[in-house]
Amino acid sequence: MGHLPVRVACDTARLIQALIGYWGDAGNRGLLSIGPKRVCDQTGPAGGLSVWIASRWYPALLLLYSGGIAAVAARKYENLKTLLLAPVSYTFEPATVEPTLMHAAAEAMRELHSAFGALPGQNKRHTPLSDYLHTLFGPLLEDLLFLGSEYETAFDQFEILNALEHGHRYGSESGTFRYWGPVGRFEWKRKPRVQPGPPCRQDYLVDPLSVSRRSLLAIERC
Repeated sequence: MGHLPVRVACDTARLIQALIGYWGDAGNRGLLSIGPKRVCDQTGPAGGLSVWIASRWYPALLLLYSGGIAAVAARKYENLKTLLLAPVSYTFEPATVEPTLMHAAAEAMRELHSAFGALPGQNKRHTPLSDYLHTLFGPLLEDLLFLGSEYETAFDQFEILNALEHGHRYGSESGTFRYWGPVGRFEWKRKPRVQPGPPCRQDYLVDPLSVSRRSLLAIERC
């Protein structure tokens, strides 16, 4: 029972974030960054298991997904850019790395991947955290924004754009993985599954990726 107020607070914050992401304009889209900033400001250095440390970023991850999916559903790419690039405080990267919500959430997802894979029914999934978030946000955004069948596409497009923008901004010209972004459930929707190939192959998620490429250009032009 002691955790109930925290859960209620997170649920309320997700609702507000989704509404701003969907309906926000130039006059109020800056509100999208307030919640994540407040959450991240309270997350200072800590010791212990990496998964427990990363779990402190989970509320910020929820706000990123809530506002991001809603912004994509409304084609408000200025809102999405404001959210992805919101400057936040964190301590797990050198000071030379640009501190954005997008990067903080990506690092948290990397650490939390195995933890969510241990949940009941998630152990055989390739992207357990992404699958969990997809299930979590479906009823919320349906009740709030009446997305219907558009929810699936909006969710996938948000994760694609998030991964592409992360690879674009944090890519390196050296190393084994020059460009990396958090891969969501969209990566495993090819049927039948074949040997892993380039993530933008034409035979895979053609429509969402086509829209996402244009959307990425829209983000860059904002």
